Amino acid sequence: MYGRVFYTEEEFWGIYDETRYAALREKYDATSLPTVWDKVRDRGRKEDIGGGVRGALRRFAKRWGFLSGLYGVYKAVRGGDYLMKK
Repeated sequence: MYGRVFYTEEEFWGIYDETRYAALREKYDATSLPTVWDKVRDRGRKEDIGGGVRGALRRFAKRWGFLSGLYGVYKAVRGGDYLMKK
């Protein structure tokens, strides 16, 4: 399964067979992994990235992360390594 669902957890397990799913998770020792519900539930558009200095750095990196790519291109062009003969 992939995508998002907008059901509540009770509605989701009302549609799909939770007892059979739990039995398969036990059989294959997958109880430590997230459930299908955890993977497909709608988490909304905004993710919580925290507060404080770490949160501020994460927000900055998320917003301006493309600059590192531009800096890499700049260094490659300025360095001239792409012009070296083989």
